Amino acid sequence: MAGASTIIGGLAAGLAGQNAEAGALAAQNETLNNRVLHPQEQTLAQQLADKSGGRYTTQQIEDQMAQMNMTQNGQAFDGGVRVATGDQPADGTNWQMYGTNQAGQQVWAQALSSGDAGIQGFIVQNANAMSGTTGMTYQATTNAYTQFGASVSGTLMLPFVAGGGGWNVGLSTDGTLSNTAFYVQAQANGMAGAGFFAGVGGSVGISHSNGQILSGTSTSGYAEMDAGFGAAGSANAAINDDGTIGGIGGAAPAKVFPGVGFGAGVGAGLSKTTTYVSPSLGDLLGGKK
Repeated sequence: MAGASTIIGGLAAGLAGQNAEAGALAAQNETLNNRVLHPQEQTLAQQLADKSGGRYTTQQIEDQMAQMNMTQNGQAFDGGVRVATGDQPADGTNWQMYGTNQAGQQVWAQALSSGDAGIQGFIVQNANAMSGTTGMTYQATTNAYTQFGASVSGTLMLPFVAGGGGWNVGLSTDGTLSNTAFYVQAQANGMAGAGFFAGVGGSVGISHSNGQILSGTSTSGYAEMDAGFGAAGSANAAINDDGTIGGIGGAAPAKVFPGVGFGAGVGAGLSKTTTYVSPSLGDLLGGKK
């Protein structure tokens, strides 16, 4: 595309550094190695959902509570690995049958959505304000991260076939030096095309993620439109597995690095993004803040 959008936008970012320490908690007939919700928490989740005015559902809040660290009357329960044996826990969250252990007991794995910094922040702010009556306080395990990046890319569209790609480099941070990391991304787009267009360009951008972005490779549907004669503009979007549109981006001619292209074309196909994220500055500096 003539002016590259920030590639980060369509990348699914999960919880970085997931705490794998198990907290032992006995409940009913299960042997639990996880942060399972207490009955009082299920009541609190309903209250918080009502307090949100429809912004969050009880299920969304319960799913995030199960990933958070909680202290009740001085006893700490860590979020982390979620596995149970015996009967399926009835704590309001989603559990899936994983198999049977050597003792013949059923093994359950908790299936939760990824960490959401916004919901967890809402829980911390509102649940902790009620701790005087509930005895429970929460600590978020997912922080909001911001990516500051610069990218360059190019696109060639011909009748029936089109291709393109680009590079994006930058910093990903939660606002602290210790949790700041460098990242590099490479994107390759293969499309069926219509029209003719050739262009290159660059842009700078800011995007956001729940937790630190992770090294790895992802593939998604992709669509792009380009037009220009000299200065060029573009629009693009990722197409998610469920058919929804995400990762919308683009470039106007008046960007920091204006796109240069000739012709007009549209294309749709697949986009593959490969990401490398360095160790955080805190890790590189030996844990210094």
